Amino acid sequence: MHMWGSGLIACTTTVWFGIVFLFTVICTGKLWKTTTGAQQIMIEHFKQFFEKHLSPPANSETVSQDRLQLATAALLVEMTRADGEVNAEEQAAVARAIRKAFNIDEEKTAELIRLAELEVANATCYHQFTSLINKNFSKAQKAQVVEMLWEVAYADAEMEKYEEHLLRRLSDLLYVPHHEFIQSKLRVQARLGAG
Repeated sequence: MHMWGSGLIACTTTVWFGIVFLFTVICTGKLWKTTTGAQQIMIEHFKQFFEKHLSPPANSETVSQDRLQLATAALLVEMTRADGEVNAEEQAAVARAIRKAFNIDEEKTAELIRLAELEVANATCYHQFTSLINKNFSKAQKAQVVEMLWEVAYADAEMEKYEEHLLRRLSDLLYVPHHEFIQSKLRVQARLGAG
């Protein structure tokens, strides 16, 4: 079996195991009595997330958009962590990119970033985010995601090798052609005066 395929299976298995575990904890409440305050808060965040984003949809289009926004935000949050240092400029760039791309207010943006940070902290691979984007975004929308990633990477006026490596990897996972990857980089450099 191809190495990427086995990683995909491991990622999918881990994600489903986590969902089943959290669902069991939330439904039974058995773990609740033995957890610390911090663990209770984390479990409550997961409960709210699952109720809001994974419960049976009243309006499936809205839920789908929420999931796509969360997946995109998670990739942007991951970009802020690529070089091991999360700084204010990168965080502000994430918020700007999200507000602009999804036309949402600051409160919704802050909530989306908070949920994305939880998702990233518990993710075992990028596939859970990129596969959702690949299934639902057009080529142009995926190229826009890559451009948003460049904006975050250049927000602090420095391009670290780890940031560029992650950007290349995510661009490949989103099936964005190399020429589009380079064009989006050049557009961001021109806009931000970076380079």
